[in-house]
Amino acid sequence: MKDVSKAYGDRSVLDQVTLTVRPGEKTAVIGENGSGKSTLLRLLSGAEAPDTGEITVRFPGSTGYLAQTLDLDPADTVQDAVDAALAELRGLEDLARTEELVEAAGARLAATGGDPKQGFGKHRRSSEAKLSGRVRAARTRLDALRRSPVPPPPRPLAFTGRPSVATETGGTNGTNGTAGGPASRARTLVELDSIGVGDRLHLSSLRVASGARLLVTGENGAGKTTLLRVLAGDLNPDTGTVIRHARIGYLPQELPARPTGRTLLATFAAGRPGFPDEYADGLLALGLFRPGDLDVPVASLSVGQQRRLALARLVTRPADLLVLDEPTNHIALSLVEELEQALDQYRGAVVVVSHDRSFRARFTGDVLELRAGRQVGEAPAYASGEAAAPRTRARSRSTNTR
Repeated sequence: MKDVSKAYGDRSVLDQVTLTVRPGEKTAVIGENGSGKSTLLRLLSGAEAPDTGEITVRFPGSTGYLAQTLDLDPADTVQDAVDAALAELRGLEDLARTEELVEAAGARLAATGGDPKQGFGKHRRSSEAKLSGRVRAARTRLDALRRSPVPPPPRPLAFTGRPSVATETGGTNGTNGTAGGPASRARTLVELDSIGVGDRLHLSSLRVASGARLLVTGENGAGKTTLLRVLAGDLNPDTGTVIRHARIGYLPQELPARPTGRTLLATFAAGRPGFPDEYADGLLALGLFRPGDLDVPVASLSVGQQRRLALARLVTRPADLLVLDEPTNHIALSLVEELEQALDQYRGAVVVVSHDRSFRARFTGDVLELRAGRQVGEAPAYASGEAAAPRTRARSRSTNTR
């Protein structure tokens, strides 16, 4: 948009406005009532033309425009509004059916020995010459849609894999468990006993069962991250024993101090069989990145993008237990909501630390509070999907409206 002006009667709304929006940018237009915000959007969308100046739009797939108000007659019904919105699309469908009929008629004519380019072809050209400009524009748009169809929306974020349960013999069913146990531990995924890590953590007992939901709370320095690292196998305790019967997915709180120089796609595919390019479609289907991001070195990504990459690796690897340290850090609100929905649908166990008040308020499950590295309360901690030691029950998600 360059030197654009727009007036309604004697009232000038926009005066020599210049604006550039580059691919991928997000721009907010702010101002007082009547300052020209809606007029600016109408001009960008092509709904109106400027009085002076130039507007150039180069967006693949044209421009989508959501007006502030609906241009409808007060007497219109909801069905009238739907019909008006779909009128152009239905016109394209009618045009497509007409083209099919024309092609079928041409095929029948050719089958009789006639040349579709003779006679019938002239009639077709004559008919097309009578089509209105709107229909011809619809044909052009239909051709463009056929050449470049609208891509499918990203699939909802979802953690993969059917959670497995340790067998009665103490092994695991479909897992790479690190240790076994007796039949009484059939539902236990991870068991901690007499854990000590310097002066940071002293925990007498913790068992995480299949389907458990456990929120670990406490002030900064209480030992929350240390506990999660021990659960995930990222940190060996100085004293005590850790027995794991399950596949564990771990999302650490901090990003690597020195990000890898590998590309985003190579890092996503690291540790998986085959070549990185084989995983490009799966990564893009998550809707977390654009195709142009795949070859960008991880060290050049923003903190938020690196967090998205960590989430992408997490959700695409089967796990029986998710250990999440501040999962909502550095990500957009819309992605936080997707993450919460994915956790709602996940059938495995979850142990999480979060200072996000909204996330904690909507969390349902057991609560383990730490203070100075020790559990608050006398009862040994046992997190299960059913009954558990005394805990605080957060507000049910059913009261949450998004």
